[in-house]
Amino acid sequence: MQRLARDGWLTIQHGKPTKVNNFWETSGLNILETLARLDHDSVPQLIDNLLSVRTNISTIFIRTAFRQHPDKALAVLDSAREVEDHADAFAELDYNIFRGLAFASGNPIYGLILNGMKGLYTRIGRHYFSSPEARSLALGFYHQLAKVCEAGLHDQVYELVRRYGHDSGEIWHRMQKSLPVI
Repeated sequence: MQRLARDGWLTIQHGKPTKVNNFWETSGLNILETLARLDHDSVPQLIDNLLSVRTNISTIFIRTAFRQHPDKALAVLDSAREVEDHADAFAELDYNIFRGLAFASGNPIYGLILNGMKGLYTRIGRHYFSSPEARSLALGFYHQLAKVCEAGLHDQVYELVRRYGHDSGEIWHRMQKSLPVI
């Protein structure tokens, strides 16, 4: 009961009846995997929302990282040069690149948000990056980001991230037909 309360599912107050909460209003990111496990029919929408959030916030923190800490950002992006060509390696790399750029922005809250998504993010990533097309698109994206950072073209980050979000979303939607139980 205490864990359910801590995760936002319930409100427990001494001397009062236990209240079942609207978890969308009271829970944190830590329940994403539980939601995916309990409501498999809603997983595609949950994942679409997760990817939308990642795209939206990453336009902010990547641009900030490039402006304020380009050396840190380039070091994060450099990790893409030695990735093994398989789904698990790419899922880990992608998470670490976005997380690394979030922390390179100088605002650790972005990193904490990604930390809260890690479990579901990497599980989705293993499925998504089973596609060679997805791995190729990601490598091209990381390379383009590095070029933009090196050139100091911060204003191009928004469009670059949006385009990647759109293109990767198209691949993802084609793959959803074969989505395993997450």
